[in-house]
Amino acid sequence: MRPAIVQFELGPMMNFVYLVADETAGLCAVVDPGWDAAGISKQAGAKGWRIEKILLTHSHFDHAGAVDDLVALTKAPVYVHRDDMQDVGIPVTPTQDGTVIEVGAVKIKCIHTPGHTPGSQCFLTEGAVFTGDTLFIEGCGRVDLPGSDPRNMLSSLRKLASLPLDVVVYAGHDYGGKRSATIGELLKSNQYLRGISEEMLF
Repeated sequence: MRPAIVQFELGPMMNFVYLVADETAGLCAVVDPGWDAAGISKQAGAKGWRIEKILLTHSHFDHAGAVDDLVALTKAPVYVHRDDMQDVGIPVTPTQDGTVIEVGAVKIKCIHTPGHTPGSQCFLTEGAVFTGDTLFIEGCGRVDLPGSDPRNMLSSLRKLASLPLDVVVYAGHDYGGKRSATIGELLKSNQYLRGISEEMLF
């Protein structure tokens, strides 16, 4: 089932937060609540959706900083890759590559994409992928931080480059002139994916 998606910017670091919903069931997941739990809850309420699950692409504070408050408001379980779970600080449900999370009839597949952090992951659903700090519209995440790994990042970008061309990328920050783009577009415009695309031709 193709979900309804709401994208909005929160916080001083140009973070995108997402609501991914089964509109018929009135249920949604929040992706990367880094800031303003009350504001996120208000966004969901305005749509008539109940926040059922909280999904983290990774454990950095600007993506997970509002988790405690949002859990207190919603009682929703938190899903994070097992390699980043020790950094969250509250009980979580660990994921791994291939884990499928259901929100009503919407299925969300976890894709482990280490590089920015050991447990970075992307969330693939019908027609869309939420890439956190692995892939931006005009770049990719930093690999000079504790736990980062450039070789793992390259492997993760190759994995994303192999997704269907019409999948829409929703990144973790507003670091680019567009708020979203398809894999096909990024294979031409994003310098890192373009390099991988050219590499795959030979």
